[in-house]
Amino acid sequence: MKKKKYVFNNLCEIPRLNSEKYPDKISHKFRKGKDKTIKTYKEYYRDIQVISAGLTSFGVESGSTISLFCDNRYEWSVLDYAMQGLSVISVPRGTDSSAFELTFIYKHSDSNFLIVENWNLLEKILEHLDKDIYNTIEKIFI
Repeated sequence: MKKKKYVFNNLCEIPRLNSEKYPDKISHKFRKGKDKTIKTYKEYYRDIQVISAGLTSFGVESGSTISLFCDNRYEWSVLDYAMQGLSVISVPRGTDSSAFELTFIYKHSDSNFLIVENWNLLEKILEHLDKDIYNTIEKIFI
């Protein structure tokens, strides 16, 4: 039996091609509180497109650097693909890092956008940022 080879020009083709080939098949299952959420490949690709458009509307463009401080979950995956599609430089880190470490990463990554998990994490990071560094952030997303 001959194995089929898959050749992609880039990783961003994978969700698009899956949405065309398997639009109604389940791509993700996850819980939000007590509710179970199911996403199809078509919905997953659509979410990536929506986030890409949203980032673009906020001024994110090719070559922008975004610090992404959140935990691994569905939304992180969508954001990651959206950023790759826009040729953005992603600086990811989980929320298990200290606020001091996240602030250090932000300061030294030349990021001009910041995406954080929640308000509590943002407040902790802002406590460690100098006002001159804080003023370099173009947008903060939560």
